Amino acid sequence: MKKLILLLLCISLASNYAIDAINPVIIVNKDSPDANYANILMNEIYSYRNVKIIDGNIANIIENIYYSIPSTGEFNINTDNGIIYAKFNIENDNNIKYKQIKYSEILNSPKINENVNFLGNEYTVLDCNNDEIILSKEIKNITTNESFEYNGYTIRLKAISMDNSELLIDILKDNNSIDSNVKIHINELYTVKNSNLSIYYDNITKYTKEYGFSFKLYDSIKLVDGESFVLDNNYGVHIDNNEITLEYRNPEDIQTNFEIMNYKLKSVNIKNGIAIFNILYNNNYEINKDTVDGTKHIGNNLYLLKKDDKLTIYKNGKEYQNLTDYFGSEVAVDGGELLKTKSDLILIGGPVSNNATKKIENLLKISITNENPGANTGIIQKIENPYNPEYNIFVLAGSDRFGTKAAVLAVSEGLYKNEDTMIVKLNNDNTITKINN
Repeated sequence: MKKLILLLLCISLASNYAIDAINPVIIVNKDSPDANYANILMNEIYSYRNVKIIDGNIANIIENIYYSIPSTGEFNINTDNGIIYAKFNIENDNNIKYKQIKYSEILNSPKINENVNFLGNEYTVLDCNNDEIILSKEIKNITTNESFEYNGYTIRLKAISMDNSELLIDILKDNNSIDSNVKIHINELYTVKNSNLSIYYDNITKYTKEYGFSFKLYDSIKLVDGESFVLDNNYGVHIDNNEITLEYRNPEDIQTNFEIMNYKLKSVNIKNGIAIFNILYNNNYEINKDTVDGTKHIGNNLYLLKKDDKLTIYKNGKEYQNLTDYFGSEVAVDGGELLKTKSDLILIGGPVSNNATKKIENLLKISITNENPGANTGIIQKIENPYNPEYNIFVLAGSDRFGTKAAVLAVSEGLYKNEDTMIVKLNNDNTITKINN
């Protein structure tokens, strides 16, 4: 029976710390539906980069990178653009109480009409002084004599002044009014409330029987010292020369996990006075072939190559058009020695579909058959590896493929918390329910 075997050399389970595993090896039958469930587990809890070439012209890149950060009171994350800082206390009930959360980034000499990078995007500086910076990039030109729509916004033209220099407009988002009777002057930029959309009234043209109004739409960010951040009112803006700091206004009120600058706190585990913060970084960006001069390295021995004016992907000397690259992973080929691997093991599938599970079937705390634990029901079991007592074996299996999926989802979604056994059932809506043993 063939197996798809993924050996993670350097990465332990990061996102939820659901399984307390050391450099785990995932073992699954690649010819069974369980192989898809292995992908769910990999994508949810391991760092990876997916690269897809579109028409040979653009590389679309999705990155999911997990961090497990130990701390007793504060920590930094150095991002590609700035620094995330968090300060906290561990309360007596082993809960986290945040004292400060902020993000800081330095703009390189912002000057009007020059380009700068902020939050990973390039903008043009429209205005700049000690207390205010307006960053913007043009996204669309529109000429119309009627109302128009863009990205869920509706801009309704209501009236025009006698000298044609001023328009009266209403603005709706998803058909809900967010601003009414707004006066916008020609050659003036107006920023929509609580958004990064700005409208520039550029020109008016008189045709035979009607007018045509020209607008430029901008993706813009207005940063004002002491005011709320336009993209998230929970953060206040501080400007100190070229340094922009976004600081969470009431960090002590955070009761659940939070997200800042594409970094999402998935969970916190506390043990012996040390908090482990499990954080996911997600980024989606594109690389145009025009920016690639021959070869471009994009990380983890992954390259973009431009040949005959077309992009392609190379990894370890092989060519791809679409590749998901798990960080620190490689293929283990010696199936006979797998159970003796000096790592924790995650076996997906029961003894019928997975030979490795078959070999340790007599050690399972709860037997797995077509009848037990039952339809759409799966079990997660943790046992000591008989071939390597320093390590554990985690078996994720069910009476049918839906039960196995339930067990996998219980791990990937953080329901499983390292218990010796857990029984779960897959519901019709793909949610899972824990069943008491």
